[in-house]
Amino acid sequence: MSQSSSTGDVKQPTIVFVHGFLDDGDTWNDVAAGLPWGSARVELGDVPSPTLDAFAEHVTDFVDNKVVGDVVLVGQSMGSQVAELVTVRRPDRVAGLVLVAPVPLGGVSLPAEMADALRNCGGQLELQRGIRTQLSADLPEDKMLRLLYSGMQLTSDQVAATFDAWSSGHPEGTGPTRVGAPVQIIVADSDPVVRGQLLDELILPRFAGAPVATITSSGHWPHVEQPAQVTDVIFRFVASAVR
Repeated sequence: MSQSSSTGDVKQPTIVFVHGFLDDGDTWNDVAAGLPWGSARVELGDVPSPTLDAFAEHVTDFVDNKVVGDVVLVGQSMGSQVAELVTVRRPDRVAGLVLVAPVPLGGVSLPAEMADALRNCGGQLELQRGIRTQLSADLPEDKMLRLLYSGMQLTSDQVAATFDAWSSGHPEGTGPTRVGAPVQIIVADSDPVVRGQLLDELILPRFAGAPVATITSSGHWPHVEQPAQVTDVIFRFVASAVR
C-alpha cells in the first residue's frame, strides 16, 4: 500500500479501491498503476462474517488506521455499496466517491436462475467461469484466470453469505444518498446487470447530478476489461472535482 503524498501546499488524496463479489484487490492493479496518486486496495475476503455493515466497518477501520489524509473511494459492483457506506461514516475523510458498475445499495432482485448460480458458485470453477463469461464482454483468458483464482479462494459459505449481503442490500439505500462528497458513476456499454431499469430507477436517482461515464467494449468488470478507459475517467474526476 502506498500512502498519500503532497506537492507543495496541495494535498494529494490516496485512492482506496474496494473490490466486488468473488474478486480481490488485485483486480485493481492495472487501474492503480495508471494513476499518479498513492493507492491502497482493501481485501473483503478477510472479513469473517460477510455482511455489508461488516465490510463497511472493515474498510472504515482500514481508512482510519492505514491511510493518512483524504481518500477517494473507488468501489466496483458490491464494492460500490461498501464504498458508499464508508463515505457516509467518514464524511470528513472521503473527498470523492467513484462507483463502478454499481449494485444498488438498497439491494437487487435477480432472475432466479442467475441468483441461484451466483449464490451457489463457491468452489465451482466451471460455474464461476460461466458466470464470468456471461457477464463480461472483453475478458481475455489471462484476465479470466486471474478472476477465477480470486473467486476460488472463497469458501462456499463465504460466497453464499456475501451474495445474500449485497443482493439484500442495506437500509441506507432506500432513499437519496447522504454522501456529500463529489460522486462519479462509471457504467459499461455491455454490462448485462447494471443497465436499463436497474440503472435508471435504482441507482441514478439516488445520486442527482452525478456525472455518468460509459466504458465501451466492456461488461460488468470494466476495470479489468478496459482499465485504460476507467483510469482516464478516475483521473479526470479526481483532478477536477476533488479538492
